[in-house]
Amino acid sequence: MSVNPKNSSDLVSRLRTTLGKMEAALGAIAEAIVWTDGKGQVQWSNATFDQLVQLDRFSILGAKLVDILPLSQAGEKVSADDHPVFQALHQHSNGTQSYEFWEYRERIMLEVSWNYVQINNHEASAVLAIRDISEQYRAQQQLTKYQERLEELVEERTAKLVAANKRLKQMQMQLIQTEKMSGLGQLVAGIAHEINNPVNFIHGNLSYASNYVQDLIGLVNLYQEQIADVPAIIQHYQETIELDYLISDLPKVFTSMKVGTERIREIVLSLRKFSRIDEAEVKSVNLHEGIDSTLMILQHSLQGNPHHASIKITKSYGPLPLVECYAGQVNQVFMHILGNAIEALKTCPKFSTLDPENHPTIEIRTDVLDPHSVVIQIQDNGPGMTEAVQSRIFDPFFTTKPVGQGTGLGLSISYQIIVEKHGGKLECTSEVGKGTMLWIELPIKCRK
Repeated sequence: MSVNPKNSSDLVSRLRTTLGKMEAALGAIAEAIVWTDGKGQVQWSNATFDQLVQLDRFSILGAKLVDILPLSQAGEKVSADDHPVFQALHQHSNGTQSYEFWEYRERIMLEVSWNYVQINNHEASAVLAIRDISEQYRAQQQLTKYQERLEELVEERTAKLVAANKRLKQMQMQLIQTEKMSGLGQLVAGIAHEINNPVNFIHGNLSYASNYVQDLIGLVNLYQEQIADVPAIIQHYQETIELDYLISDLPKVFTSMKVGTERIREIVLSLRKFSRIDEAEVKSVNLHEGIDSTLMILQHSLQGNPHHASIKITKSYGPLPLVECYAGQVNQVFMHILGNAIEALKTCPKFSTLDPENHPTIEIRTDVLDPHSVVIQIQDNGPGMTEAVQSRIFDPFFTTKPVGQGTGLGLSISYQIIVEKHGGKLECTSEVGKGTMLWIELPIKCRK
């Protein structure tokens, strides 16, 4: 069968025209297209690919794709065996993966899609479609950074809000506690004032009354000496009132009353000293008076009962100078620490039996630590604390008491008063089963 040369020429012409149109169309699309043979050598590429690798068509055709399109992942160059074209040819696979264009200074991210094409039994090829996703990649990276920063800001703000809420709650509880202590100080001062006037009146008149009674007793004795024949009615009355016993006992009654009024005056003085809680000025005070007045207030708590021995207080006072401080607040610290020690001793199982050799005791020691500071040590022989509890006793709201029986603010407020308000130190040492000691160090001259 013969072939018409004219028809063949027309067919070739039409094929060239079609191929030209196809190449023009492929060159106009945004994706870079490249076709390799079974050895990975470039057989054809469109204009977008040529612009991507910045090479002319003659340099590209016949070159190995791995040489003119070096790719990397995670900062490491992709080896020849891992290159998409060899993946397709060797594994007969299709796929899509993002890579970084290795040789360019400006970071270019490429999305490479590859397809395996089996031409015949002896020949295969790979077609790659490559899209520049640098802008999307950078936008995603920026978005990720923004999200991470936003998360950091949210965490920071959340942490600040939690901390602020905690501080607010702490301040609220401290204000309530301060108000309670201030109210207590005012109440104590009012009671002390109301008691002080009548007690002073009674105490002052007891001396006069005692002298008057002595004069009357002297007069009675004089009558008895001078009148030998006492009328029967008077003798009967003397026997009824036991005149001899009355004369001997009445001075003792006045002495006892005087001791009682002196004791009341001491209590009133202690109450007045303790009521300094609402004073705001720094004053030079005798710390021993503050400790003694606090013990006076707590006297009822020291007493025993049928199930628990009374708590013994031992004092080893050193020669302390007057110390500049907020006296009322320091008294508040003494109240918190001594109150905690008393409660620990009263609830300690080892003192539940009235053993005279195992007595609950609080020892208070004071001394001059150095030319600039003094120290007060308050130690009990109670149950002591574990290291875990000891490490948290100054934390706000931490308490080992049952719910509703403690705010957990006493020692926290004490710490702030001593350390933050006065520039001193408040430390705790404790051993389970052997007791606890609170160490208070105060500067002689207030540093705040």
